[in-house]
Amino acid sequence: MVSNPEKEIRFTRSAQALRFALAGAIFVGLTATLYATARWGTGSPVRYWHMIPGILLAAGSFWLAYQCAKHAFLILSPVGVEFFPFFKPATNFRLWSWSEFHHAEVIGKRLYLHFNEEETGGAVLSLTPMSEESIHLLDVAIEGRMEERFQDGD
Repeated sequence: MVSNPEKEIRFTRSAQALRFALAGAIFVGLTATLYATARWGTGSPVRYWHMIPGILLAAGSFWLAYQCAKHAFLILSPVGVEFFPFFKPATNFRLWSWSEFHHAEVIGKRLYLHFNEEETGGAVLSLTPMSEESIHLLDVAIEGRMEERFQDGD
């Protein structure tokens, strides 16, 4: 049972955010290493413009990490399940209302939305961008919504 079914539950791409933040830290480390090597190791003059690609890659990785951690990936709302893809989420998002599918389940790192009882139609969403803890919480929330829905007589 979901304690507040009138509220929405948001899930972000937390696992992807961690990977991008780690990539950003690696790019910072590589750029600093290359700078130190050029400055003290070779004795040749330092060319600061050689560091620009590393700095841009690090900044881009940190920006992607921020975007993944901030913006929703999947929302469970009173209306249904909202899915936001990585590219153009504002225009390519998808909403499946609770009445549109028969049942939903989380198996491994996938969310299955079955549109009929025979499970011949539906949607499969990869939950890889989410952390293991978030996937577990999503599973609990989906089970609670399904229990609540079937108790209401759907």
